Amino acid sequence: MKRRGWVSLLGFAIGQLQPAPAPATANVFAADGVDPRRYFDRTDPWWRLLLPVAAVSSDFALRSRGAIGNVGPGVGTAFMVSPCFAMTSYHVLFGQTRTTLDPIASYPVTLRFTAGSDDGVTLSAKGRVRYWSGGEGSSNDVALILVDGCPGERLGWYDLATITAGDAVTMPSVSHDRDLRRLSIQHDCTVRAQVIARGWLLHDCASREGASGAPLIVLSDNVPLVVGMNAGEFTAQRKVRRHWDLVHSNWAVASAQLRQVSQLRAVIARDRARASRPNPLAALD
Repeated sequence: MKRRGWVSLLGFAIGQLQPAPAPATANVFAADGVDPRRYFDRTDPWWRLLLPVAAVSSDFALRSRGAIGNVGPGVGTAFMVSPCFAMTSYHVLFGQTRTTLDPIASYPVTLRFTAGSDDGVTLSAKGRVRYWSGGEGSSNDVALILVDGCPGERLGWYDLATITAGDAVTMPSVSHDRDLRRLSIQHDCTVRAQVIARGWLLHDCASREGASGAPLIVLSDNVPLVVGMNAGEFTAQRKVRRHWDLVHSNWAVASAQLRQVSQLRAVIARDRARASRPNPLAALD
């Protein structure tokens, strides 16, 4: 379809639909009707490249405003963006309801780096949320976590890069419908369109609950770059859909959008400047 057609279709769809963080019934696409996700292990050529991806869980509860009860702990996917900081979706940690966050409070989390492990956890680390941008009225859905022990120094970290519609990506994630102790992966899914005004990428990578915060990755000279962070979907479905369409698309926050957030960019830059060694991923052949 020509780009002009996409613009018209996107405008109509965005006017009719509102994206929501992915619930258990998010969207999976496969022409043969078979879920394309596979458990990730050391036999995958990408094994070393995906060590910075982790499962993240919040170790706190928040009191909800305007609703009964608390916002319970969340579980999603995170990835290192500097030696000491990991990135995930805001709604993974803070939910979708209105809450009052304290900028000087400690919001503890646990990260479990599961890539290449047949028995689950390879590295478990504690962290604290140090920056967030999200909630009602925000076009960003992101949180930065200061991780104890700075595991990025050993595992590596990802740069944020831009992408154009039509490019293939890889998405590693954890999910509730498979195994939160093991990383699942889908190669060669596609960024189908961009909504530049909102900072979104629309994609067909398989997404279920837990995949929020998962990186969309491309390779540049064998160096992995993150072009977006999975966030939610339109019109979630339980069944595997044989064809992608805009009405049932999954969406991600584009890295280009994240790079425009000055505080986020500054935190990452400061941490990288303090690094005692180069990014281990950049040194791979």
